[in-house]
Amino acid sequence: MSERYQKRENAPTQAPQGTPSIDGKTSYDPVEVGKALVDRMVEAVNTGSRKKFTTSQLRKVLSTAVVVNNRLLREAGQSDKIPAELIDEIQYMRLKLVYQMGREEGLKFWLTNQGIDMAAVIQNIHSDKSAFFRFYRLLESIIAYHKYHEATLK
Repeated sequence: MSERYQKRENAPTQAPQGTPSIDGKTSYDPVEVGKALVDRMVEAVNTGSRKKFTTSQLRKVLSTAVVVNNRLLREAGQSDKIPAELIDEIQYMRLKLVYQMGREEGLKFWLTNQGIDMAAVIQNIHSDKSAFFRFYRLLESIIAYHKYHEATLK
């Protein structure tokens, strides 16, 4: 079996104790959750216990999220619900994310096992604009803090 698929003995497989589980069903502070995730990743990568991921995988999801966000902002005062055609776009983001997680082991680990189930967050947006905006800020937060720590991760 290749090294890529072997578990490392000292690598955590679940979120650290005290880490809130984020699946989009409850309210959370997206900026702090994103920062905490990247901080844990930096620590794990620096100790050699885990692989990192690159932001290019998340930016592919972000590109779709930006389009949806801009359309929702244009329709800001019309309704608290997301129109049906945008719900389809949001669920397509989940498909893009799952594909990227399938291509990159590090991305899958950090966005499923470490307190954030990003695919579930997207799935649980349904037609709730505030849930989408929280997801969008979470995605931006992860990318921003990752970029901030990028030199540390090389």
